[in-house]
Formats: sequence, structure tokens, C-alpha cells
Amino acid sequence: MSAPTTPGGGVGILRRRSHEESPNRSASPRRSGVHFEPPPNLGEILVKYNQGGNNVIELEGFITHMRNQRGTALIAWLQSLQENIVHLKPKLEHFVLSTLHIPWIGQEKAVVSAFKHFLANLVSAHSFYTKPITQMLLRNFNSKAKSDEELDQEKLVFVNTHEALRGILAVAPLGAKQSILHYVKVTMPFMLIRIPSVHTKYIENIIHLTGYLGSEEERVAILRIVVDRLVQLDAYLPKMNEYEEEDDNEENEEELFPLERPAVTQLSDAEIARVNLDQAMVVMFQYITQRYESGDALPLYSDLLRVFELYILPTYATGHVQFLLFHFLTLDASRKFTVCFLDWLWRKFQSPNTPQIIRQSTIAYMASLMARGKHVDIDQAASYLEKIVAWIHAYIGARDGGAQSAHDYKYVDPKAHGPFYAACQSTFYLFAFRHQEFVQSEKWLVFLRGLNFSTIVTANLNPLRVCLPPVVKNFAAIARHYQLVYCDTIIERNNRINLPIVGGLSSLGTGEGKPVLLDSFFPFDPYMLKLSKEFVTSNYRVYQGAMIESDIEDSDEEDEGEPEDMDVTDILGSLPKTPSALHDQNVLNQFMYGSSPGFKV
Repeated sequence: MSAPTTPGGGVGILRRRSHEESPNRSASPRRSGVHFEPPPNLGEILVKYNQGGNNVIELEGFITHMRNQRGTALIAWLQSLQENIVHLKPKLEHFVLSTLHIPWIGQEKAVVSAFKHFLANLVSAHSFYTKPITQMLLRNFNSKAKSDEELDQEKLVFVNTHEALRGILAVAPLGAKQSILHYVKVTMPFMLIRIPSVHTKYIENIIHLTGYLGSEEERVAILRIVVDRLVQLDAYLPKMNEYEEEDDNEENEEELFPLERPAVTQLSDAEIARVNLDQAMVVMFQYITQRYESGDALPLYSDLLRVFELYILPTYATGHVQFLLFHFLTLDASRKFTVCFLDWLWRKFQSPNTPQIIRQSTIAYMASLMARGKHVDIDQAASYLEKIVAWIHAYIGARDGGAQSAHDYKYVDPKAHGPFYAACQSTFYLFAFRHQEFVQSEKWLVFLRGLNFSTIVTANLNPLRVCLPPVVKNFAAIARHYQLVYCDTIIERNNRINLPIVGGLSSLGTGEGKPVLLDSFFPFDPYMLKLSKEFVTSNYRVYQGAMIESDIEDSDEEDEGEPEDMDVTDILGSLPKTPSALHDQNVLNQFMYGSSPGFKV
């Protein structure tokens, strides 16, 4: 059968249906009841093009008219494509890709069903199209809705897209999974996008993919992509603790948090990063809670641990992303996952194959988790404190009698002995943070005396000079109060070491005249994101004790009472006003959140 001739004399592929012939006049109201039937000779047109024909205009006409169809009329055109699917070879890629952009995803259920079947059949017949189809579907997760009506329609779009992806996975599981994992990252919105709902809804949808992708590897791969994005946002936040200064704008910020809000152009990039991270953390906390409550706890722990090891542990001074694992551990009433995690961290710290900087991070995570997590009871904390202290004593014993042993305290080297100093700081920090529980009975006081703190603080490696001043000062005051160890003489000696030497040369970490602080942070310092904070606070321990008033040097007549909470400035206010103390004040004024011991909150 030959194709009808167009008025211009060319060969046309479309035949106009009359008003009476159209059974679906209402399906396309914008065309005033007029629409076109699919061409009966579509197969001939496709074959001709595959054989080198130049009938591009005919193909373009097909797409143009198909794009304007709605309802059962569009289903008829899809049926025509289905019948000729064998001819849709790679040479017709441009034609096929054009059909993918036809607006189908938000139409009535019958149209969506027909298009999903077409996509599945196309992938089944020509695996070449798996990648573009997958990319097209994933782009639907980029939210564009603004009004309530559009939001309702968008929910349907998300549902239909997931169903279409499931259909693709059913007919081409290997290729579809590879394509999804590739294009999930490619189609992800810019992390500083100024419409927070776009970023948040995309995270919601790709997290939903983990429910039907199948194997653990694909599920973890999706989590890696999400956590990697969260780490980027977390790292972008201002590292100075500026949140208290922003309390005056809290009401304005609260208006930005609802997911349906439009663009937030008045905020800085850092504020946008905070909003996007905050909303994404809510999504992840809900995801973790849902999976745990559905009985998927063990696989979830395995997934989170792998992502933690790859993306969170190696990243320095993130302030929020690590709370995903913290939240999971608090859900477990049996505390078995907490023990598993602490054991994993301890093994990693002890392993000589672990890079030194990772060893320092693992011991910091151990101490911070045991200090901050309400789910970690005092028996667990004491057990790991004993292990850490035993390791410290073994390290000191291995160095006794070495060269320069009599003067090593002047030549501290955090780069060479980073894990040792990190272990010492973790010990001081954990004891100071939970000392009230440790001194409740004679049993625990005997335990503390058995830790032999004096050997640690008097070691030639001089940990009190390297550990952060707030930790040292708090530990020294509390330990002296309970007559466990006296650190004042060593602290004063270290202050004299740090005095500048006129005409002397010193280098960081090896000489006199320059304070040396351990490059470390406290992973579970207070959580600062306002919207997602509710998932953390109920299981989070705040610092309840303050330094013993009688043990604070130079507090004298200026302070009439003892503050209830400990702040960095409270500690440093008791330091002698030596140049070294002033240097410490300057250093601590530059502390980043996540890099302070958090004795205040």
C-alpha cells in the first residue's frame, strides 16, 4: 500500500482522521477533536531508513504527531511502534530517543501502562536502548512541582517511574542495574541547588531504588552515592561553630525547611548546603528506621558499615553524616550492634596494616561514641577503656630505654606516634566525660586506680603536651580531685617548653617554643542541624559535669560560682596568662565544630 501524498507533493506518513472517525475526541481537547491515526506503512518507512533512505522528514512527522496525542489515541501509536519494534535498530537511535520524550508519565493509567510495556519490549528486543531509557526515567526524579496540584501529580510521576524501572529490570537485569548505578549519579541535582525540595525528593527516590534493585552490591552502591553526596554537603558547611550566631534568624529558617518551598535565593551557598543536608539527613534517618523496624537490621548494619568505612571514616571532621550509624545503633535495644561496631573499630585501630590517620580516627570514634551514646552503658565503656589503656601501657613499655629517653618529653612527634597520642586523648576524654558514673562506687574507683594513669601522663612521649588543652585540663582537674593522678607539674613544665626562645629555631613537632596539638576531632560532638536533630537528641548524652571548682587554678575572687557547663573558654580562663597559654587560646578560638571536645553541650 502506498502512502498518501501530502499537499506539497511529498510522501506523507500521516492520515488525518475525520471528526466522525475519531472515537476519542475528548482525549485531546486541545486539538478540538481532531487527531491522526498512526501511519499504516510505518514498517516500510523504518525499513527504508535502515537501508539508507533519506526519509527523515517522514520520521520527524511521525514524532511530531505522536507527541500531540493523548489517551487511547496515543496508545494506538504506541501499538504501531510495538508491531514494528524489530525495525528500531541502532541506526534509528535519534528517532527512538525522540519517542522517549513524549509526555506520557503523567497521563492516565492505560497510557502509562502501554508506554511501560513499550519500553520493556524495546529493551528486550534491543539492549542498546537500555542506557538512554534508564537515563530518561531517572531524570523524572528531578522535582519541578511548585503548586499543591503539581505536587500531587508529581507523586504519580514518581510511582510510574519506579514501576517502569522495575519493568526494565525484569527484562534486562544486568544491563539495567549497571545503567541505573551509572545514571543515578549523573542525573543527581547540583548539591547547592536553591530549591531544596528538588535535592530532597531525588534522594528519596534513589533511596527507594534499594528496595527492588536486588543484590546487596547494588543496594550498597546506591547508599554510597547518597552518603558521598551527604559527605560533600557536610564538608561544605562552615567549620566554625556559627550556629549559635544564627539563632536570631531561626524563624526565617524554619520557613525554608518544608519540602515544597520554592527557590531560596536569599541564602548563601553554605546555608543552602545546610538546608539540603538537613532535609537529606531526615530522609536517611527515616530510611534507617524503616529498614530496622521491618526486620532488616543485620543487612542494614552491614550496608552502613561498608559505607562508613569507605566514605565517612576517611573524611576528616564531618559533623553530621556519621550520626546515621549512631542512629542505627540507638535503635538496637539489645546493644549487640554497638558491641560489634566497637569491636570493629578496635580491631581496625590495632591492625598495623591500617593507615595511621585512620587509626587515629577509629579511636576517636570509639571514645566519642562511648562518651555521647546513652545506649553505651558504663560496663561497656569500662571494658573498652581498659583495653585502650592496656594498649597504651604496652606502647610505652616498648619504648622504654630507647635513645633520648630522658628528654623525649621535649621532642614530641604526633606524626610518628599519632595512634598513641590519639589513644591517650581518647582515654582522658572518655574518663572526663563519664567520670560521674565511674566514681559512684568503690568498685569503680578501684578499677580506675588499676588503670595506672600516672604511668601514662609521666611517659617520655609526653601526651599531656600533645592532647588538646580542654581535654587535658578537664582530665587533670577531675583525676586530681579523686586522687588518681597529679598532672599540674607536667602541665606547667609543658607550658615552659612552649615559651618562645629568642633567636632559637623550632619546627612543628620537634623543638621547643612551639605548642604541638594532636590533629584530631570528636566525631559525635553536638548535632547542629535543626530539622533532623530530633532523630538524635533522645539518645544523646550531653556533658553534665564541670571541672571541680577547688581544682581550677587561678579562678580566684573573680568567679563567685561554678558554671554548670564546661566551655573551652571556661577551661582556658584558668590558664596562666603565659605566651603559651595565649597561643592555646588562639588555637582553640579557631576550633571547628567536630574538632572540640564538646564539654559545653
